[in-house]
Amino acid sequence: PQQLVYEKLMEAHFDTDPLGRSVIGTAESIAAMTREQMLGYYESRYSPANLLLSVAGVVDFDRLCQEAERLFGHWRGAPVSTK
Repeated sequence: PQQLVYEKLMEAHFDTDPLGRSVIGTAESIAAMTREQMLGYYESRYSPANLLLSVAGVVDFDRLCQEAERLFGHWRGAPVSTK
């Protein structure tokens, strides 16, 4: 409910400006997407070059680095698209 209220407020405030549009799209636009389109979008936007690993609390930093390398070290990703 909170997200719906937020989107309705943005729509009302920004009127026809693109900032007033829903970020996820309409039910129709989401239903029309193919797996290949979703995968292509993911691969063009999500890359190690634009992600951040954040950790809070008491951690063993060396072990954290080892685990991050084990879990994510193989991920090269594509260059990040700005379009």
